[in-house]
Amino acid sequence: FTAIIDGATGEFKDAYVKAGARMRKSLIDNKVNTTGTVIDSAVANDRGDEVDVLLAVKQVVTSGPAPKAQTDFISVSMTMRKVDNRWLAATVRLAGADGTDAK
Repeated sequence: FTAIIDGATGEFKDAYVKAGARMRKSLIDNKVNTTGTVIDSAVANDRGDEVDVLLAVKQVVTSGPAPKAQTDFISVSMTMRKVDNRWLAATVRLAGADGTDAK
């Protein structure tokens, strides 16, 4: 959680900080383990100090209630913003294989 917050800014950082403690507790309580691998990526828009990035991600998830690994493919669109010479995630939008969006 610390690494994610350190690599975030703007809307994404605010939302992650707000939900972080509750989300962390839920993940620990349910023994959730997630591994993601970026399969492909592309820059959709380049505005100098801000870029929109598209990612195709393979995600493998296990948990206490569901110990058998479940593999999902999701698409991620992110806006990355250059702040103090570092590229930080400003917005993140996920879309599952069924096309539903989640922030």
